[in-house]
Amino acid sequence: HRILSILQSFVCLITMDEMLMTIRDCTVHEGHRADPSWSLSLYELISVNKSNDIPSYRTE
Repeated sequence: HRILSILQSFVCLITMDEMLMTIRDCTVHEGHRADPSWSLSLYELISVNKSNDIPSYRTE
């Protein structure tokens, strides 16, 4: 199986739902410090990673 995108790399590193939920929960907790009604869905968390322009360090 070849990893062809940054998103696929991210998903390989974070394959457990529990880990993603922990990241989401910590992010929401931090967001509540400024705005108690702030929220973030799991899909939004994934889309943030998908839309970031992160330089690629993979070898071709």
